[in-house]
Amino acid sequence: MIRTLPEIEATVLRAGRGSGVPVAQAEDIARAARWLAAAGQMRGLDEVARCLALPRGSARPTRWVASYVFAPGDPALMLPAAIDLALTGADVRLRGMPRALTGALIACAPALEGRAVRAAWSGRDATLSLGPRGREPHLSDRSAQVDLPVWAALTALAAQTYVPASDASRDGAGAGDDS
Repeated sequence: MIRTLPEIEATVLRAGRGSGVPVAQAEDIARAARWLAAAGQMRGLDEVARCLALPRGSARPTRWVASYVFAPGDPALMLPAAIDLALTGADVRLRGMPRALTGALIACAPALEGRAVRAAWSGRDATLSLGPRGREPHLSDRSAQVDLPVWAALTALAAQTYVPASDASRDGAGAGDDS
């Protein structure tokens, strides 16, 4: 099915909120999902849907002497935190994190004084460091093909944000008559 990139970003944002991801991290994940769709990386969108479907955990890394290690857990919380930490110049290591989502989040992360986060991969693990800023991601308004099961998973998570219909939820809804 074809969806516009803004529609993909908005749906992933709602899916993140529906799955319990804090707003700032959900916004980061949504921007990364749009970047993945624009790049034609549909497997990456599947990673996003699977990460958001996981039970929410903790984003606390294990602190080792002069570095931080983010081990397998909740990528939706851990990856934005790891990238923010790397932007401070800290030594950050990722263990078993989804590669496409990690790359997209890094591509969409802000640059500081011309420097940006870079990932050096070794198998399923990565070390994050600061390096020169690469090319800016282009997030156009074009469309992308999205697999139906991935879209269904994202919209099901987004539905968690809807208020159930009831007389109380309808009370005062709409334009109504104020007389």
